[in-house]
Amino acid sequence: MKKMNLMSSIIAVIISISASAEELPIQMSGGMTFSAFDDNMGKTEALGYKASVGYNINENVLFELGYADFSAFSDPEIDSLRAVMIETDLLLPVSDFASLYAGVGGALSSDDTNLTASLGLKYQLSKNWYADLGYQGIFDLVRQQDDLYAFNALLVYRFSSIEATEDLSDINSKPNVGQLVEDPIQVSLSEPLLSPIDPVKKAPSCQQRLIEYRVVSGDHLLKIARTFDISLDELVQANINFNNRNLNLIYPGEKIVYPQFVCLD
Repeated sequence: MKKMNLMSSIIAVIISISASAEELPIQMSGGMTFSAFDDNMGKTEALGYKASVGYNINENVLFELGYADFSAFSDPEIDSLRAVMIETDLLLPVSDFASLYAGVGGALSSDDTNLTASLGLKYQLSKNWYADLGYQGIFDLVRQQDDLYAFNALLVYRFSSIEATEDLSDINSKPNVGQLVEDPIQVSLSEPLLSPIDPVKKAPSCQQRLIEYRVVSGDHLLKIARTFDISLDELVQANINFNNRNLNLIYPGEKIVYPQFVCLD
């Protein structure tokens, strides 16, 4: 009965988070676990599963809540671990598509609460899909009187915000950099030709220039574009280093240029 209530709570949390996932930096993951105790490994190896939902506090911190049954697909006689998993991971990007992570947390079972630690690699497969390969330890299990170590192979789906998706899919055309923009001059004679003619003032000449900006923590491309009153496409095309790059990943200290019009009288 306790297990059923626990599973019902996890499912309710997943459904409630999924309902607002398109407006929050939410991810969902699931996959297989290959586990063993640190002694007599030949007798205690097990195959199970793990599923969780996560909240990306920022690009470097992830909070996850999930459930794991480390012996779900193994011999019923194996006394493994079934627990609610609460984890916090720190991510270190090593490229535009891959991040290393290390985390700590807890495993809440019917017997006890145990400390956990994990190390792994996340790799971006597409815009929203990631592969997560990690190694996790769960320490001082009461019933087994041992530590459990597991290799996790998970598939992760990360939701995109509505705002960012719309702006990335609807890109406006960009004027050529350095193009001179001048308003046409219209001259009208409201008096006879013999009357004095007022001199016509020449319209100011405007030229587009690239201004350098250094990324700070919390920035993303859409925010930067709105700050300088330009479209997202103008910002992307002004930075040739964004070609073949994940536009969701920019880092503090990185230099970005944006176009700006300067008019001369």
